[in-house]
Amino acid sequence: MGRLGVWVHNADCCDFIVGGDGTAVSIKNMSQQEIIGIQRELNVTHITGGKLAKIINKNGHLEDMPIRSVDGRILTGIDVIGKNGEYISVGGPAKGSTPEKLAETLRKLQILKSEAEKNGTKAMVYYERGNSEKFQRLIEESKKNSW
Repeated sequence: MGRLGVWVHNADCCDFIVGGDGTAVSIKNMSQQEIIGIQRELNVTHITGGKLAKIINKNGHLEDMPIRSVDGRILTGIDVIGKNGEYISVGGPAKGSTPEKLAETLRKLQILKSEAEKNGTKAMVYYERGNSEKFQRLIEESKKNSW
């Protein structure tokens, strides 16, 4: 799958992605985009010395650790918890693919930053490099806002 992760196939069970930190994630019933996302997140755990911030939902699927509003609505999620407790968002070029996605991503990053500050840590982002002008705007906004 990548230099920081290994794809493992167990004929008796299922396929897994094993990250550089030894975390194994089942990819059964995951879309290709979900698999790419998990691989990115596992790579970030290796880079940061952190861990995946995932929960298993009632259907047995992995979900990001949620950040909730006062009334319990999920506002966004945390992809990785850094070695020092940082809240890390991980993504790729799709995060800035349309004006709507860019606005949604920036809103979620602001929520992540606010929640991190409230809990005495910092927010960080790791993006897979993209080559579009829209994605470059996302990078510039992230730098400007110190995510």
